[in-house]
Amino acid sequence: MHSHAEWIIGFDLREMCEPIDDRMIVSTPTATSFLRADVEKPLSMDTSVWASLLEDDLSDATPEYTGDNPPLWSSLSELKRFVSSCPSSIRRPFLVVALTGLQEDAERKPDPDDWPRVNDTKPSSIASDWTLLGYDVCSSHNESVLTGTLFQGTEQELDGLRNKWGTQLNRFHLFGALPSALVFRDWNDEQAPGDAPHTVFGLWQVERIS
Repeated sequence: MHSHAEWIIGFDLREMCEPIDDRMIVSTPTATSFLRADVEKPLSMDTSVWASLLEDDLSDATPEYTGDNPPLWSSLSELKRFVSSCPSSIRRPFLVVALTGLQEDAERKPDPDDWPRVNDTKPSSIASDWTLLGYDVCSSHNESVLTGTLFQGTEQELDGLRNKWGTQLNRFHLFGALPSALVFRDWNDEQAPGDAPHTVFGLWQVERIS
């Protein structure tokens, strides 16, 4: 497998009904939470930024075992059947999403048993009708260093970050292209070696449920 090949970590349900939390927005001459000003809705691998309904609304209804990377499901068809039986009170709209990792990042992990583990999913590859939402970059603790973080520095340094990285981000504050995410990952390894190795995660929309 090519080192940049994406493998599916699992499938999730992510909310799409909540506006940007005002507490996430920081904009001062020396600190900012977003590297572009026109973010429509910040999305992230990190569920503290972008809520998973499997962890929130459906935590009590979810089966004990759904796959090797909980709370994600390994089987898309089984997750869809579960969704069809969900109570009407679940927050809508929401997205059925596939989350992906890179082969090279899996090989860079100090402990191969750390989450996420390489596992078998059904389907096992990205489908042609899925829509790429973007690529997030996370620390070794699986916390996003792109969306939901705080960029700090002088006004000039922040302008430099916006010019270098903000222009490559989409309306979800995610990288729209994998090469840019890889460069940002490696830059974070240099800037914050204590949180390395950083990893790239892909977020793919499988279906929108209204």
